[in-house]
Amino acid sequence: MASLTPERRARIEERAKIALREIRAVRELREQLGLTQGEFADRVGVSQSRVSRQDAGERRLSLEDFASYVQALGGEPALCAFVHP
Repeated sequence: MASLTPERRARIEERAKIALREIRAVRELREQLGLTQGEFADRVGVSQSRVSRQDAGERRLSLEDFASYVQALGGEPALCAFVHP
């Protein structure tokens, strides 16, 4: 990232913050619903260790994973377009 312009670096860092907030939101909702990582993993069809790594921010949460997680928690995933200069 050292070779990036300060503006580009700032945009990337902001996107990373947004992604972390989304991961935390999924984890908090899972916890509010009283689901363990294992129960949630069973619903989504992934391993408990995968959910654990994503909860900890150690594994990237793909759009496909995020959509599956939202659906497993009873929600409907939606895409929003981001426009940047």
